[in-house]
Amino acid sequence: MDRIINIENTVSLEDDKLIVQILSGNINAENTLYKKYYPLILSKVSPGIGIYDAEDIVQDTMVIVVTSIKNGKYIHKQALYSYISGISWNLRNKFFKNIKYNSPINEFENITEINCYPDSIEITKQKRIRFIIKALNNLDPLCDKLLTYSFFSGLKPRQIIGLMPEFNTSVQVTKRKYKCLEKLKRKVKKLM
Repeated sequence: MDRIINIENTVSLEDDKLIVQILSGNINAENTLYKKYYPLILSKVSPGIGIYDAEDIVQDTMVIVVTSIKNGKYIHKQALYSYISGISWNLRNKFFKNIKYNSPINEFENITEINCYPDSIEITKQKRIRFIIKALNNLDPLCDKLLTYSFFSGLKPRQIIGLMPEFNTSVQVTKRKYKCLEKLKRKVKKLM
């Protein structure tokens, strides 16, 4: 009799090895993680949304997962699949929540909610946007262009590839976008 193993509830030795390799800076381990979980996560998040949006959610999920592993935020109390699944589900829910605000500028305004302002300073949303625009202008040209395409024009990573020859894949666009957002947060804090 074959034993059926539920991937959601098992802590895989293979995953442990991937985590160790990711922590040591092995890019191939990141790619292996992506290839392993891509079909599972895509099938979980795609119902009710288009394939391109679902793929963007999967890519965002994997960037968040790899970043959290590297930063030590992933605590090995749960199976990696459960962790990845939870993040992707939260991003999917955020996608549906944002549909009612389906405007690129509204997506940009969500950056104003980033927790990079001192608690003691009460700033209006309009002032926050001014700080962000000023910080955008102080970013390197690549980040400025990428974030402008993402938030002002509302372009998806696949669309940005055609406009920015620096990128070959939408995964590269997504990774760089997160790095640029981190730079933007730091710039906004300095402007405060």
